[in-house]
Amino acid sequence: MQEPAFRRRDEIAVIVIDHAPVNALAQPVRAALLAAIESAESDPVVRAIVIHGAGRHFVAGADIREFDHDPRAPLLNDVLLRLEAATKPVIAALHGSVLGGGFELALACHFGRMSRSACRKYVSASCRARAARSACRGSLAPRRRSSAC
Repeated sequence: MQEPAFRRRDEIAVIVIDHAPVNALAQPVRAALLAAIESAESDPVVRAIVIHGAGRHFVAGADIREFDHDPRAPLLNDVLLRLEAATKPVIAALHGSVLGGGFELALACHFGRMSRSACRKYVSASCRARAARSACRGSLAPRRRSSAC
């Protein structure tokens, strides 16, 4: 596991979450992510922060190896509250799977940007879910195909 790295590209702080295979939010990852956010916030040159996951996924949830243990600080909620309170804009660069705690992390960021593959994946899932809900309600109304589907 590599802890989230903070590096600066001109006026943009880039934080990379690299915890193979799915970038799970284990305690060391949460701690390093919190430290990276605070470093970026305190850097006077940085004007915006981008968070993205290394490899095939943004963040695919919690680390299941921690489920049998007591929670250790920082909790995910601590990280999310710090992100929401950031004075600089925070952008989630979404790709691959964005599940559970990863989805919460994306929602805590001020902005999100999806890759084309992630957009197709989630828009398609959203359309299937909407069609399934409609079918479950017994709706006979014609379904409109939105531009997102």
